[in-house]
Amino acid sequence: MVAVPTKGPIVVIADDLTGAAELAGRAVACGITSQVVLLSRGCEVPVLQSASDVVCVDTDSRGLSPEDAMVQVRIAATFALELSPRFIFKKVDSVLRGPVLFEIRELMQVFGFPQCLLVPCNPTLGRTIVGGRYLINGKPISFTQFRHDPEYPRLNDKVTELMECPPGLRLALTSRMKWPIADVIIGEAQDIDDVLFWARKVRKEVLPAGGSDFFSACLVMQWGVICGSRVWSGWVLGACGG
Repeated sequence: MVAVPTKGPIVVIADDLTGAAELAGRAVACGITSQVVLLSRGCEVPVLQSASDVVCVDTDSRGLSPEDAMVQVRIAATFALELSPRFIFKKVDSVLRGPVLFEIRELMQVFGFPQCLLVPCNPTLGRTIVGGRYLINGKPISFTQFRHDPEYPRLNDKVTELMECPPGLRLALTSRMKWPIADVIIGEAQDIDDVLFWARKVRKEVLPAGGSDFFSACLVMQWGVICGSRVWSGWVLGACGG
């Protein structure tokens, strides 16, 4: 049973400050208010200073172990529940660095989501997933600078092998052709039309997770936000760190 109410703000739970700020910027570009809340490691539930349409929580958890990251996410989820959120969105690194699936599973358990739709790539930045492979401007990610990432080197371009998967979590990657039976479904996307397609597939029992392009698409397709032409003609791009 999904525990997300139908009032209150849209709450974004991000694993770093750059991602939280990026999505807050996307919201502002669409003409709605937003704020970023910092959840330092080991701290208690933060206090919201003022009301806004979108609240982006930085859990500062990308570099943590899966166990510690899940603790941070659970604290953030507790904070989110107190806000009676209209919607929940899990922001992940666009190239899937960090304990991504562990954090997603924690949110699914807290809120009771039976499924998650994960669309991490950002076609507006040349980051796409095609045929199960992660590409940067058409080049396999393992042949780009991400191969030399100090914490999460991308030595493979196969998407399902870029993340550690918790035991028992069913993971499936798919194109537009089908909706597989799985706990976490990764949607391929090579352009904005693909991202918009996946945004239309989000239902109340599905946790949306991914990058800034998917968040912007969900704002419009699921959450009734009307974005002006400045956003849609190439999309307004915020910070590009992940």
